[in-house]
Formats: sequence, structure tokens, C-alpha cells
Amino acid sequence: AGDQERSVDELCSVDYIAAKMAMFGGSEQLLREFARAINKFPKSGKALSQVRAFVGRSLESLRAPASPTLPAQLVIQEPDHAEIRVRFKASESTRSAEETWDTMEWPRRPQMLHPCQLTIREHAMGI
Repeated sequence: AGDQERSVDELCSVDYIAAKMAMFGGSEQLLREFARAINKFPKSGKALSQVRAFVGRSLESLRAPASPTLPAQLVIQEPDHAEIRVRFKASESTRSAEETWDTMEWPRRPQMLHPCQLTIREHAMGI
């Protein structure tokens, strides 16, 4: 269980997502990693699916961020209950001030995702 928790925590971390997206072909690799993790760790499937959906919705911005802090800023703009935001806030609370991401909170940001936002899903079989 410890290895599973560490693997899921790492895969769902903003640091990992940002580093992976900075690599050539990283977005495709990251989405495949989420698909494998969902299959390997079914108890964490809901959390992994929610974070993967965030990556899918933010794909273009994450591929070429306008600033190094954009990945964290996108996360902090998510609704309070969003899995990636909850994990990010928990992670940030354990870091020193020098280690945290510089973000700006919107006090009245939407607390629901728009129903037309894209969700990326893997196909069970090859296409």
C-alpha cells in the first residue's frame, strides 16, 4: 500500500506533471502513465481519473506554459474539491516558503467545472 500511495502521489503532483510536460512527447507519456496507473491501482482510480481529466483540460497550456508557475496557477484555479487542488494544497503546506509555487488565489472562482470542458479518456483497445 505504501508503494501505491507514493506512486499515486508522485503521478498526481504538480511538480511531476510540469516536469513531464516539459519533455518532448511528455504529454502523451503522462496520459499513458495515468491509464496504466488507473489499471494497476483501482482503489485510486477515481483520484487518478480526476487528475488526468485536469491534464486533458489544460493540455495546451501545460505543453507550452507562458511562465514557469503556470502549471501551479492552473491547479489553484480549480474548484476547492478538485482532487489535484486538494493534493496541491496539502503538498504546499509541507514545504518551506522558498520551495512553494508562486500562485495567486481567486477568492470567487467557479466551484463547478463547465459541463462542456474536455475529459481525456484512454481507449480499452487500440484504435
